[in-house]
Amino acid sequence: MGDGSVLTADPVNDSVYWTGGKYGYMSVCKTTDNGMFWERQNISEPEEGWAYDLAIDFVDPDIVYAGGIPDLYKTVDGGRHWTVSSMGIDGYVHDIEIDPQDTDIIFASTPSGIYKTTDAAITWQYKGLSDVNAVLINPLATDTVYAGTNAGVFKSRDQGETWHAMGLEDEYITEIKIDPDDYLFAGTEQAGMFRWDFNVSITENSGDEGIQQLMHVAPNPAKDRTTIYYHLKNASSVCLTIYDIQGRLVKILANNEQTPGAYAISWNGKDENNLPVSAGVYFYKLLINKTQYIQKAVLLK
Repeated sequence: MGDGSVLTADPVNDSVYWTGGKYGYMSVCKTTDNGMFWERQNISEPEEGWAYDLAIDFVDPDIVYAGGIPDLYKTVDGGRHWTVSSMGIDGYVHDIEIDPQDTDIIFASTPSGIYKTTDAAITWQYKGLSDVNAVLINPLATDTVYAGTNAGVFKSRDQGETWHAMGLEDEYITEIKIDPDDYLFAGTEQAGMFRWDFNVSITENSGDEGIQQLMHVAPNPAKDRTTIYYHLKNASSVCLTIYDIQGRLVKILANNEQTPGAYAISWNGKDENNLPVSAGVYFYKLLINKTQYIQKAVLLK
């Protein structure tokens, strides 16, 4: 078989398994008899290759995706023929996650960030973050997507359009798994295991809902540019500023009287002197009359 690193079971036929790993080619192996015999399939041209992950379509198990070095590939005939299916993806693929409710929707994690397809891997769109090693869709609420990165775990509530840091910023996350009723699990490169309790997190985060509705930052994390969205019910005095993690003022984005309505103000990652700031954690402070709202965001480079 070779130096295997991933094993995936067919969702329909319990005698069929796929494995992939490190070979002279990017290759996979398939068994249809519970592992008695394995058939090897070379996918890429002869070069150093590695299949990091395999994902099988829940509706049609002849459709299989293989991601790794050097590319992402797809078969629609059970592995007899493979085609490159990574138009729009920058770099190799660590992890693949198919939406269980709509198998045309797939997420791929890469060193460049998260990518999403809505047309079964014909085209892909970049959805933020960077250095992403693992991606996971909540099977009970498929709008919720989790990403494990070199700088912690991130969560999206809108199918990858915006991301919010969940913690473990100092951890290199290599794997995430879910018990959707109770826990999210994160494994690290240092062989550590962490658990997020959904029941506790609901209580802890419930007080932030009003702020989330009033002020929304997207994308978050962001590369180079992000936008702060907010809504005013009445004419108000508004001051929108950005601070670094040491509490130093970075940029004043707005400081004026504003009429009622929806606002979207962008920040290009530069300070008051129009110089690019470094990657890291920043705080957006929105002062409406005498009421203050603060939200954390991550700037990537």
